[in-house]
Order: sequence, then C-alpha cells, then structure tokens
Amino acid sequence: MALFQIYHNTRTTVARFQESVLRRVVGIGALYSTGYGDVGSSIYYALGITTVYAQGASFLAILVAGLFFVATVLSYAELSSAIPEAGGSSLFAQRAFGDGWAFFAGWAPLLDYILTLAISAFSVGPYLSYF
Repeated sequence: MALFQIYHNTRTTVARFQESVLRRVVGIGALYSTGYGDVGSSIYYALGITTVYAQGASFLAILVAGLFFVATVLSYAELSSAIPEAGGSSLFAQRAFGDGWAFFAGWAPLLDYILTLAISAFSVGPYLSYF
C-alpha cells in the first residue's frame, strides 16, 4: 500500500511540475546537435559493420534503415501535432500504452546516448590506428 501511495504522490507531483514548468523550446540547434551526436559519430563504425554483415547488399541495408528512419520522423511529426504538449516520446507512450511504457520511453534515449558513447569510445582506437 505504501508503494502505491509513493507512486500516486510522484505522479501528482510530476503532473504539477509539467503544468507549471515544461515548455516546448527545442530549437534547431538542439535538434541538430542531438542528431549529429547520435548519427554523426556512429557513421565511422556503422558503415564497417554494415559492410561486413550485409556483404554485397550494403546499399540495400542502408536504404531499408533509411526508410525506418523516415517512418520514425513522420510518426514523431504526426504525434507532435496531435499532442501539442511537452514530454516527447514519454508523453506519446503514456497516452497510448500507460505509465510503464512511458517510463521506458523516457529513459530509453539516455540509454541510447550512453551506449553510443561507449561504442564510439571502443571503436575510436582501431579507427585512429590507420593514421
């Protein structure tokens, strides 16, 4: 029972915080830096891994991945116009699937950034050894 009370109080506090503080202020600079930081560093090791596993179909693999990215962008654009509130993917997941998936959707980008940083740090040595 105490766990439910803590959960309920947390939801109420978060709801009040979102109403009073959060604003939609992601500008072009933040969008560019997030995209460049996530995709820009990955290009150095992702092309090699793609070429090894896709062999002769590297272009097709990159094209299919691009189609998934386009679908993701279009989904975010549609959801952002349908739900014009601060919160991003966490809010979209909360509206569609409930609080559990919203929690996961909110923390997944942080995990993505940490893994991208770790993989980039792991692959920078072999990459720079060619120079």
